[in-house]
Amino acid sequence: MAENLTKEDIGNLLVIYGKLLTEVVYRRMESFYLDDLSYSEIAKNECVSKTAIYDSLHDGEKALIEYENKLQLYQRLKKLRYLFSELDDDNITDVQKKILEEIKGEIEYGI
Repeated sequence: MAENLTKEDIGNLLVIYGKLLTEVVYRRMESFYLDDLSYSEIAKNECVSKTAIYDSLHDGEKALIEYENKLQLYQRLKKLRYLFSELDDDNITDVQKKILEEIKGEIEYGI
């Protein structure tokens, strides 16, 4: 996976692999990527320097990218999302639609 990922991509990787990080790194990454706090806000909340936050985020990003390179869960999720979007709802029954919606939910929230 290319290392020039967007903030949204890193946020998605964090949702998938975040619990593999240390508590501190996860908490700081969650604040930055999911809660949209700035380095300064996180540093103030944690009584540490902005450099400490930068280092944590950098280390966390590196770890998330390594996990993705090895496991490819995010790439698979993006492929499944695309395949679901390609389904023609007019050619499937209501029962099949219900099953597909359940599968989508498991894929999106079951990771």
